[in-house]
Amino acid sequence: MSAGEQLFGRYCSACHGENAVGGGVVPDLRASSFIGNDFFNEIVLNGAMKDAGMAPFKAVLDQKDAAAIRAYLIKRANDDKASEVK
Repeated sequence: MSAGEQLFGRYCSACHGENAVGGGVVPDLRASSFIGNDFFNEIVLNGAMKDAGMAPFKAVLDQKDAAAIRAYLIKRANDDKASEVK
């Protein structure tokens, strides 16, 4: 299990779904336009979307952790795309 997968499971899955499969109430992060750019860190660490319900996690995560979670989400998105092609 990757560090990003572990961190996602601990801090993100309660809202964003197990294995990053969103349940419809909050965004499915595998399809988020923010995983492809650095604004992701502003959202995760600094609460750039707190008005939409996304709490900041700077108190428990650092830049390295956010990058690991982002890498995990990108991998999950790419895995899903690859399975659709088959």
